[in-house]
Amino acid sequence: NAGVAILGPILTDAVHTPQAPTPADSITVTARLTPAFGPVASARLRYRVMYNAEVELPFLDDGLNGDALAGDRIYGAVIPGGIATNGQMVRWFILAQDGAGNASRLPAFVDLINTPDSPEYFGTVMPNPTLTNALPVLHWFIQNPSAADNTTGTRCSLYYLGEFYDNLPINLHGQSSSGFPKKSHNIDFHPGYNFRYKPGEARVNDFSLLTTYPDKAHMRNFLAYETYHDAGCPYHYVVPVRVEQNGAFWGDAHIVEKGDDNFLERVGLDPQGALYKMYNTFTTVATITPAE
Repeated sequence: NAGVAILGPILTDAVHTPQAPTPADSITVTARLTPAFGPVASARLRYRVMYNAEVELPFLDDGLNGDALAGDRIYGAVIPGGIATNGQMVRWFILAQDGAGNASRLPAFVDLINTPDSPEYFGTVMPNPTLTNALPVLHWFIQNPSAADNTTGTRCSLYYLGEFYDNLPINLHGQSSSGFPKKSHNIDFHPGYNFRYKPGEARVNDFSLLTTYPDKAHMRNFLAYETYHDAGCPYHYVVPVRVEQNGAFWGDAHIVEKGDDNFLERVGLDPQGALYKMYNTFTTVATITPAE
C-alpha cells in the first residue's frame, strides 16, 4: 500500500469469536491498538451483511465490549446476533485515529487505481445446517456474478475450511470451456492471506475453480490426476467441492492447482525452470510443428 509520513494508531492481533457463529450469535471482535505518534483518540468498527450498507459501532477499551480489561489497549465491539441468516457472510473492518487526526485501518486496505492487493474486510459466514452432503463446501460471494465471466473479471469473497478470504480477483478461465453455460474461473489471493486447500499442505496463492459441466460423471479431473499421482508422475491437486454462491446452491466444481512456479516447487522441480503448456491435438498434420 501507499506509504504515509506519520502513522496513526497501530492495529494488530485482530480476532473474532465465535469463529463460526450461528445466525443468533453475536460476534465479538477485538484488536490491540498501540499509540504511534500520539494517544489513541477514537476507534470504530464498521460491519456489513452481504452487500448491504455498512453499520458503525464504537470500538472501545472499557472492559464491557469483549475486550477483557479496561485500559489494557485491547479494544472491542460486539456485532449483534440476528442480523444474518444461514449461508450469509458478515464482514467488518476497524478504523482508529489519534488526537492529531492520523488514521489507521485494519485490514490496511487502500484503493490503488482500483486494484488493491489486500482484503477490504475481515469476515465469517453463518453455517447452513442443511448442507449435509459429503463434499466440502466452498462459499463464494460475488456482487455481480456475470462480471466474473470475462477475462477482465471482478472481485469476490470466499469462505472455506473455516477461513474467510476477501476482495479476491476472479476472472474467466479456459478457452473452449469459456463457452459453457457454467463457467470456470481463476482466483488469486493476497500476500499474507494465501489459501488453505487442504489441512497439512502448504498454502497457495491461486487456483482454478473448474466447472464439471462437460463431465457428466463429475469425476474426470480428480481421477485423471490421482492416476498420475499413483504412477509417480507430477500431478495437480484436485479437490471436489460443493459451491454455494451468495448463500444459494451454485453447483459442484473442482478446485484445481494451476500449472505455475508453485506447482513446480510442490512436485520437486525447479520453480525457475521451463514450464510449457501444450495445445496440440496431433489429429492432423496442420496441428504438428516439425522440429527444425
